[in-house]
Amino acid sequence: MSRTLMFSMLLCFAAPMLGWQKPAGKPSFTGVWQLDAAKSKTELKGLVWKIDQKDALFAIEEIESGKPVSASKCPIGKACEFEDSGKKMSAMTYFLDSMLIQTRSAADNSAVVKRKLKLNDDGSLLVELVTIVPSDKTETLVFTRQNGGATATAAAQ
Repeated sequence: MSRTLMFSMLLCFAAPMLGWQKPAGKPSFTGVWQLDAAKSKTELKGLVWKIDQKDALFAIEEIESGKPVSASKCPIGKACEFEDSGKKMSAMTYFLDSMLIQTRSAADNSAVVKRKLKLNDDGSLLVELVTIVPSDKTETLVFTRQNGGATATAAAQ
């Protein structure tokens, strides 16, 4: 009887541990990404994003039709400032599960855009651009990785 009781208690405490897994790490968006116009719902053309994600820093250089448009280097979880097409902008970047969210706004709040970045199962980068100001508009961008790197997972922040 006592063996059965001890075994039952051991099973009750050990069973939850068998199903426990370490939480998945945050995805790494590092790479050179080319807009796939056929899969995207946007009027943008010839867009390339160069993303460098290290530790708690997210840097993105945007190039449209061969011309640099903006370059931002933002700590994750903290506000940052940069220039986009000659305008002063600020941004807040953070992770929400496996999605990276970046809200960008002009200094005078005349433009506010929320970007939601997510890696698809096929290795492409899905970006939802939600323009909050001046109008409520959503665009979907799909990028393909140009440097051939495999999807990496960064250590949990």
